[in-house]
Amino acid sequence: MKYIILILILFVSCSMSKPNMKEDYVGLNDIEKKLQYEYDMCCYAQQYTDTDLDCDNIKKRNSKIKLILIFNTLKESNLLPIIYRKNSSDPMTFDDYYKFVK
Repeated sequence: MKYIILILILFVSCSMSKPNMKEDYVGLNDIEKKLQYEYDMCCYAQQYTDTDLDCDNIKKRNSKIKLILIFNTLKESNLLPIIYRKNSSDPMTFDDYYKFVK
């Protein structure tokens, strides 16, 4: 009987509560809030279904979006390094940035 009660307590305490956009994401900007909320909603829904919702794919896509935002900020501030090639020198492209940061 003790084990059944212990298992029930562990099962109930390990479930994820539904994410709240206004209260849970303090300190994030609007884009980061939306990205994290989408991932958290996927994880929340995953606990109620047996099918795989591919939440990891959402996380990978969101990390690439964050890198795009950082790249655009660096580009606007002219802080991107210059890539020296055999015959030319060009500012770093996003593909170069993604390759080195990833």
